[in-house]
Amino acid sequence: NRVALNVAAYYGTWKNKKSRIQASINYTCGEGPQALLTNPGCRGAAFGEAGAGQLARTVNGPFFSPTNIVVSGSSKIYGFEVEGNAAVTEELTTGWTLNYAGNKFTSFIANFILPYSGFTNVKGNAHARFPKWSGSFNAGYTTGLNDNWDWFVRGDVSYFGKAFLDVDNLAFCKAYWMTNARMGVENDEARIEFWVKNALQERNWSACSRFSEFDLPLDLTFLTAYQTAIVAPQNKRQFGVKTSIKF
Repeated sequence: NRVALNVAAYYGTWKNKKSRIQASINYTCGEGPQALLTNPGCRGAAFGEAGAGQLARTVNGPFFSPTNIVVSGSSKIYGFEVEGNAAVTEELTTGWTLNYAGNKFTSFIANFILPYSGFTNVKGNAHARFPKWSGSFNAGYTTGLNDNWDWFVRGDVSYFGKAFLDVDNLAFCKAYWMTNARMGVENDEARIEFWVKNALQERNWSACSRFSEFDLPLDLTFLTAYQTAIVAPQNKRQFGVKTSIKF
């Protein structure tokens, strides 16, 4: 009764996973997202364009409107999770987790990445913003200080692996380690602890994602032509004191 261990494994398919592609569509005037009078190719025959019920056109020929369309794809997900803890001695305890999350697209078209990636088929690529490997380890020590109080110390280390920004898998956030610690005194009625978060001043980004670049001129022929990365910084090292009373 000194060690506990939980293990889980999984495998599955993710069908009808949503993706967004962009297509150039010759709309019928007065119908769909490009309705009459809002579509440059649907202003009436007097201007050389189509009227209601006709395909949009200009004096130079058919008019095509760039449109975002939702399509579906599929992927496989598989992995395992391990969780455990152990009482090494009456005073010293440890705990740990290990996660492996494998995945890959089996069918997925994302043509909005074409201008900067040079491809649209991401079959075999991994999902974005979640690492393949992650885990944690903690250790705590508690023993008597005097007849009324115990003192304790605990350290926690967690690992978050490399994570891709988007389905193109061209850019990623680096893996990082996070270290937290706490120490204090406690009894049956009260607890006082001093804590520190991000003790080793980890500076790698905590999260990242692809996003449209709005600082560059809008390209109406391909609305996603310019892309960038949004990143979230880690919180700096923090110190604090926490007290609690039981009643």
